[in-house]
Amino acid sequence: MTSNQGRSKDINGFANAAFVTDGEYSTTSIIRRKSGNANNLQLETQTVVDGAGNGSNNGCNAGGGNGAINSQLMDFDDILPLIGEFGRYQKLLFLCMIPFAFFVAFVYFSQIFLTLIPDQHWCTVPALNTLPLQERLALSIPRIDGEYSNCLMYNVNYTDLLAKGVRAADPSWPTISCLHGWSYNTSEIPYSTIGTEGNWVCDKAAYPTYAQSIFFLGAICGGLLFGWVADKFGRIPSLIGCNLVGFVAGITTAFVTNFWQFALMRFFVGFAFDNCFTMMYILVLEYVGPRYRTFVANMSIAIFFTLASCILPWIAYYLGNWQLFALVTSAPLILAIFTPFLIPESARWLVSQGKIEKAVSVLKRLEKMNGKHVPAETYQIFADNCLKLRQEDNKQDSYSVLDLFKTPRLRRTTILLILIWMSISLVFDGHVRNVGSLGLDIFFTFTVACFTEFPADTVLTLILDKFGRRWLACSSMVLSGVFSLLATIVPLGLYSASLAIVGRFFINISYNIGLQYAAEILPTVVRAQGVAFIHIMGYVATIIAPFVVYLANISPVLPLIILGLLGIAGGLISLLLPETLDHDLPQTLGDGEEFGRGQSIWDFPCLAKKIDEVDDMEQRPQYFVRSTQNGASLRASTRGELSYIELQTHREPLLWSDDNRHFNETLTAIMRPRVVGSVGHKEVQNFIINELKELGFYVETDKFSEIVPVLGNLTFVNVVGVVNPEASDFLALACHYDSKYFPDIPNFVGATDSAVPCATLLNTAKTLKSYLVGDFKNRQDLGLMLIFFDGEEAFQSWSETDSIYGSKHLARKLSTASDVSAKRHIDRIEVLILLDLLGSAPQKFYSFYQNTDSLLNALTNIERNLMKSKQLEGHNFMFFSRRTQHMIEDDHLPFLEEKVPILHLIPVPFPKYWHTAGDDAGSLHWPTIRNFNNIFRIFVYEYLENQNEKLNFRLL
Repeated sequence: MTSNQGRSKDINGFANAAFVTDGEYSTTSIIRRKSGNANNLQLETQTVVDGAGNGSNNGCNAGGGNGAINSQLMDFDDILPLIGEFGRYQKLLFLCMIPFAFFVAFVYFSQIFLTLIPDQHWCTVPALNTLPLQERLALSIPRIDGEYSNCLMYNVNYTDLLAKGVRAADPSWPTISCLHGWSYNTSEIPYSTIGTEGNWVCDKAAYPTYAQSIFFLGAICGGLLFGWVADKFGRIPSLIGCNLVGFVAGITTAFVTNFWQFALMRFFVGFAFDNCFTMMYILVLEYVGPRYRTFVANMSIAIFFTLASCILPWIAYYLGNWQLFALVTSAPLILAIFTPFLIPESARWLVSQGKIEKAVSVLKRLEKMNGKHVPAETYQIFADNCLKLRQEDNKQDSYSVLDLFKTPRLRRTTILLILIWMSISLVFDGHVRNVGSLGLDIFFTFTVACFTEFPADTVLTLILDKFGRRWLACSSMVLSGVFSLLATIVPLGLYSASLAIVGRFFINISYNIGLQYAAEILPTVVRAQGVAFIHIMGYVATIIAPFVVYLANISPVLPLIILGLLGIAGGLISLLLPETLDHDLPQTLGDGEEFGRGQSIWDFPCLAKKIDEVDDMEQRPQYFVRSTQNGASLRASTRGELSYIELQTHREPLLWSDDNRHFNETLTAIMRPRVVGSVGHKEVQNFIINELKELGFYVETDKFSEIVPVLGNLTFVNVVGVVNPEASDFLALACHYDSKYFPDIPNFVGATDSAVPCATLLNTAKTLKSYLVGDFKNRQDLGLMLIFFDGEEAFQSWSETDSIYGSKHLARKLSTASDVSAKRHIDRIEVLILLDLLGSAPQKFYSFYQNTDSLLNALTNIERNLMKSKQLEGHNFMFFSRRTQHMIEDDHLPFLEEKVPILHLIPVPFPKYWHTAGDDAGSLHWPTIRNFNNIFRIFVYEYLENQNEKLNFRLL
């Protein structure tokens, strides 16, 4: 703590050299930050940026309360960090997914091996049973295209022929359909199936096809029924119910004696399909922290489902009996009855039903298993806020899937999604069931084809967020179609099977893209219903898939031709959809109608122009380094040029721990009405001054009076905290602390505007205090300046004269004052970083000025590294290395006019509740706030720690 902590004083001169810039600034279009309303501004600023978002929308509901973070725990993504995001309990849940992944694989694929029929089958002629097989065939079965007929036999007296010693047929003999059943080549299928026992061949060859279509009809009915059960009675009852139906129907299948009994059981087994795993999948993901959900979601399918699919044919092969196979693959579903003893009910569902005490009980169970300790008052606050959120949700307008068809662009997008998903579903299921027509051993071919699921999931995880959805969906579907068509022009067997399996690999990729694509494009208000509807339409398509595969009875290449053409068509259609990578996802129906407008079909995220992005993030040791000009002494250059690289290899990314308690207390103290001249304004001003003193800053004030509209003569006070006041240059971090004057909203607290930015600056100083008063203290080359502007808000209407009172006064004062060498004090600011409108979700930051692109890039790289090392919450990125040619009017403008380099950290578009009564604690998203504080703290530390030479933000 410095000797002058006990007093405040007017800004005086700082010693040492000045600096200038020769850069140009992009001001081609201006957004007036303080005019209009939030809705209009959001629509306006949507067009400003080159892209926004990262194609996913994992944001949680905002918190409520009175200002402290614990009082705004509103969603499970907020409270999960406290009870453990991927602790022992979540790992146990992850392992519990194994049996359910096996269940869904067995339910989905088992019919293939229940109804297998060897390609080589012929009419049985009892009179010739004593002859060797080849002699029987030569005498009794006519040839068609060089192959023995499957369905015809010669209509002759075989007893007489044998007596006469005839051993070869006369092709002119009359033929007739099989009279005594069929004989099968058991070297292909080494066990009896219900298909061979029931002789489902020739005129009954379509029976397996009918049964499979009936299965998917059951899946549609089951999806609707158990979806309703899940909403009405809970996820666990739905999970148990569908698995029990699958168990009973599967076991009963082993005892059926005719097709209609079999088809009825397939209908009820279809009831269990999808939900027997999906419900478990959802349950587990709800209890896993956002940063681990990608791993859990992908690996549960890539590993467990793939493993189950690959071993299924060998279970059938080694059991050698279709009834036993039906029993073995159905019996495990009974294990679902033990689910309540291992898996908790969905806490989100419990909250939605008003069963908040049970939800809290579940969370306490997780806390205990994970070895965590959460105060009882935290759970009480969480429960209170969940109740508040539920009450607010009940007041919201209701929407239906029909709303997707009421406006032209959204209707077009929805229809395209339906067509694409139907083609993906049909092609995927067609490839699954066509393995028996590829001319190789079906057991081996099926295993290899199913194994492609693992590399497909793995590859997609690595490239989806780099190349985007649209072109990946297009290319994977088109390639699936191309390889399917190529398989038709090579000889049947190894080559055709290999090409078809490659086609299966690419359709696996398309399938996984399609699952995510629809959820990203459809607006939030109808997303769940829309995705469910599209999912059902996919089932409708799969009803057709068995009939496509049945065409192999006419020609082995027909299914592949149809699958190939559908794949190519679906891929080309997908180009008509908007790209979602790096774009904010639509929230309202209006957003959905406008989403993608202005995008070109040739937009390719991987090739989008970005600003000086680092090529190899793995090999660079730190984010900042100063470059020394040739022949120059320390700090002698005008402004050294910034290059950004990663953290030094010996330094941990999160060297500085969070201090959420300090942030809570700070935000609570600031987030109150603080219009200039009010009691609240004076109290917040004093709080900031005292807090800066406690943190070891040299505190200065810039006090002045001015006549303003409506309120008349007011006194403004800019507050400046400085570390190393005698330094030659400064990093300046700034925000405003006054709140907007609204005659009709006397209790407007301006949570994002700008209580959170103030709390963030003070919390950054608090968490870095040991460094700032230690190693950084008394440096002569660099100091840190925290500026809290007063009077940023307009009192009547934003204009040149009614706005940014404090920043104009301070910039004017710094630009007219100079030191003994006649250098202006304002020229000693290396860069001014202005924070505004922080705390809601989603928030996206872009570069406004070319000469500070590198600083935005540094933030971008810090965020990506922290995300990669799982030190951030969720999966949404905030910082993007792209520049907009627009400018937002804010406190930085007076400094910009004096050639001070500016990094403007303001989200585009603005928060939903900007300049409304809703800009309170309930509008804040706490994972987003914690992530920003984490990133910004490291950014400031790395900037200060690594500046050993002069920085230059001049435009090249």
